[in-house]
Amino acid sequence: MHRLFLSKVNRPPLSLSRIIKETSKTPDRDSKVIVQVGTVTDDIRLTEVPKLSIAALRFTRAAKERILKAGGEVITLDQLALRAPTGSNTVLLRGVKTAREAHKHFGMGPHKNKKPYTISKGRKACLFACLHDVLLTSLCSSSELVVAASLVVSKCKRMYPKFYQKGLRSVSMVLLSGMVAGPMRMIQFNFLYYAI
Repeated sequence: MHRLFLSKVNRPPLSLSRIIKETSKTPDRDSKVIVQVGTVTDDIRLTEVPKLSIAALRFTRAAKERILKAGGEVITLDQLALRAPTGSNTVLLRGVKTAREAHKHFGMGPHKNKKPYTISKGRKACLFACLHDVLLTSLCSSSELVVAASLVVSKCKRMYPKFYQKGLRSVSMVLLSGMVAGPMRMIQFNFLYYAI
């Protein structure tokens, strides 16, 4: 009953392969009802599904079809409450709460083995980082800075539209942090423009 009132993060999904694995050593599994307060999903890596009686909040279409095709039973938690009010002859399972992609990014500071947020793994993602480094390590006038930034951003708008908004924010930060006086040759910007 307590699990029904939990948030969706605390009601993780459970696949058919995990259900079979966790209940493989359960005595008289065919006569018991497996209870999952959450979603039961399919696993295409699973070749054979045994006969199972599963009660859950929700079933995916493929999982429900495979359970019924194997001669199993799919029931709701309301039907389970009428069949076994005390919860006898049931096996209660729960999915892994830390299996979400967002959980890999949790943790603060270095040496926490957390996964960094990146927009891409290719060299295109380093475009604005390179621009930022070039502008901060070189002295330039404000007019040259604006021209160079507009060249790079206009090319990115045509080639990589989904990164365009993030790029605008990066370039605006560069413009604010790079407004320093001094000469700079446009050849550096031309190299950056044609290299991407």
